[in-house]
Amino acid sequence: MSKSKSTPSTTKSASAKKSSRQIGSETNPLLQYGLLAGILLLTLLVYLPAFQNGFVWDDSVYIQRNPLIYTLDLPKIFSSYLAGNYHPITVLVHAIEYASFGFKESGYHIVNVLIHLANTLLVFYVIRKLSNHLWIGLITALIFGVHPMHVESVAWVSELKDLLYTLFFLLSLSAYMRFMDQQKYKWYGLAIVFFVMSALSKGMAVTLPVVLLLIDYFKGRQLNQKVWIEKIPFFILALVFGIVAIYAQQSEAALHADSIPIMQRIIFAFYGYITYLHKLILPVSLSAYYPYPIGARDAVPAIYYSYVLLTLALVVLTWKSLNHTKKVFFGIAFFTITIFLVLKLLPVGYTVMADRYSYVASIGIFYLFAEGLNWLYFNKANSSFKIIATTLGIGFISFYSYATYQRCKVWENGLTLWTDTIDKNDNVHMAYLNRGVYHLDSKNLPAAEADLARSIELDPTYAKSYYNRGLVYQQQRKFDAALQDYNKAIELNPNLANAYINRGNTYKDLNNIELALADYDRAIALDPTMPESYNNKGLLLQNMGNLQAALESYSKVLQLSPTYFNALVNRGGLYSKTNQLDLAMQDYNKAIAVNPNAGSAYYGRGLVYNKRSDTSKACADFRQAISLGYQNAQSTFNQFCQ
Repeated sequence: MSKSKSTPSTTKSASAKKSSRQIGSETNPLLQYGLLAGILLLTLLVYLPAFQNGFVWDDSVYIQRNPLIYTLDLPKIFSSYLAGNYHPITVLVHAIEYASFGFKESGYHIVNVLIHLANTLLVFYVIRKLSNHLWIGLITALIFGVHPMHVESVAWVSELKDLLYTLFFLLSLSAYMRFMDQQKYKWYGLAIVFFVMSALSKGMAVTLPVVLLLIDYFKGRQLNQKVWIEKIPFFILALVFGIVAIYAQQSEAALHADSIPIMQRIIFAFYGYITYLHKLILPVSLSAYYPYPIGARDAVPAIYYSYVLLTLALVVLTWKSLNHTKKVFFGIAFFTITIFLVLKLLPVGYTVMADRYSYVASIGIFYLFAEGLNWLYFNKANSSFKIIATTLGIGFISFYSYATYQRCKVWENGLTLWTDTIDKNDNVHMAYLNRGVYHLDSKNLPAAEADLARSIELDPTYAKSYYNRGLVYQQQRKFDAALQDYNKAIELNPNLANAYINRGNTYKDLNNIELALADYDRAIALDPTMPESYNNKGLLLQNMGNLQAALESYSKVLQLSPTYFNALVNRGGLYSKTNQLDLAMQDYNKAIAVNPNAGSAYYGRGLVYNKRSDTSKACADFRQAISLGYQNAQSTFNQFCQ
């Protein structure tokens, strides 16, 4: 009798659960595609301001002054480090972008946003596959698409590496889950290929093998010998790419483990872990630069130990949740695995955390958010829970979308970005340095000098602050002050090639030719890939009358950077001077193609036409040079064209 009474109850319960699953998983395909299209459209709308943004921060390193992208030289791209990283696929894509857009910023931003949209789609696919639930996939993808912590990865051109590594990371997970379902080794092979491509885009991909084991556990696979053998190629590749990443960081002297005591590193790791979680849930006071909260040798305030306690509490709660569901464990574990390498246990750079580091890790937290809303909305009979779930969902998505739209504007240029950073924390020396560089590039020398002085005041041991203030003094023709700052920069960092180049320029301005030449040679020895060294040395040699050596220097510049405008004009002038007019014409034509708004190239080409007795073309070029503000062309025009 008791058995007969329990059966209807069990059946009813099972039916309710089935009904709940059906609501989420068996939706009309047209509705599904419509909802996905809506998510992508909203994501696109919140990132519209990014299309108006320029290059900022490290974009000069990755794009504007990166000779690796000027030619599609695959052996060179795949055998070079860049800014302490080995990510040849990222460099290759930048090279393709450069071939397509030149230095037109909007093209690069469009590519970034498109890849973010692709990643949003892949998040939907992966989470739906994992959860077997349409709405959980949709909600996770929606939050991923519009969350403001992702602005740094999307609106900053240099963070293409984040977007690409995520793209291939998610493709690898997708292929692996296909392999789990079908046991067809073509999917296993694709998972490995996509993993390699992810690691070649950014080294953070090395966490993928552990994520695969997490998926095995979550989907109910027994972690037996077969499962572990499947992972051997992934772990071997992860080890190889991990070693390469460490060597790349050492090449740039980005690792500075000795500078921060181990106990502080551990405390900072807990601090970063909890702060990432906090900002993913409530993304306020976002910044491009989060400095270490205390000095390297300062005592750790007691408040920071609370982050250890919060983390331990989260671990206990997550562990206890396994008595009821694997979902909480999966979300927290996914986040922890993919954020672990950037928790600064091994200090890299000068920040304790960065928004961009959460790009992949956030998926685990957003999945939990979606599961929570689903639990509230679908699994409770009381209608008030549906109202709460709907209100929370709409409220958070609206807040995230608005915040992302506004944060995109912060990344418009160096002034907006670093002013925002200073507004959040006015003791960040790097923010003043970078804003000072922006003012320097904009020829606002008083503002640049003030910001760089503040940067030096906050950190008198950072070489690049002195170097950039030296540039300000040099442009103000305060040569003694410039030399003093360059000397200080070299004292602090004897391997700073740019400091030697510009100290050489200052010596040249002071007519100290021997010291200038020695500095150019030292810069070349330190970094033989910098075209500026060879170009400036070429000018010096040409002024000394050593024309053949000057020609070789200019040619070396153009070997490194075929579109280097000044070298094209300088070599064109040298060819013209030595009556190699066809070669001169080639260089000037290319210079005009590179920068059609620079009068010097038209003037030089006009001189070549004049030597060829083609007066009409010569005068047309002189007129164009005058219209572009090149003053030297006026007297020549008066002489030959009146």
